Amino acid sequence: MPKLQRLRTDAFHAQKGRCCYCSLPMWNTSPDELKPFGLSARTATPLRCTAEHLLAQQDGGRDVAGNIAAACWSCNQRRH
Repeated sequence: MPKLQRLRTDAFHAQKGRCCYCSLPMWNTSPDELKPFGLSARTATPLRCTAEHLLAQQDGGRDVAGNIAAACWSCNQRRH
């Protein structure tokens, strides 16, 4: 597993599967993970877990545990 993917997965579990920005539940490997919340795969697409660099890479942020948080795709897109 690539390093950034491992860091994202670790952050996902540390945050109990919730986005660091909006606190909504996210899915890590399949949108079906959100079926218990009543969401279809199509509705769950924007809630895919992504790695968020707290200090942007362009500003010198590195791929290290302290700089990676789990954010849903929707929040990550809005931030950039």
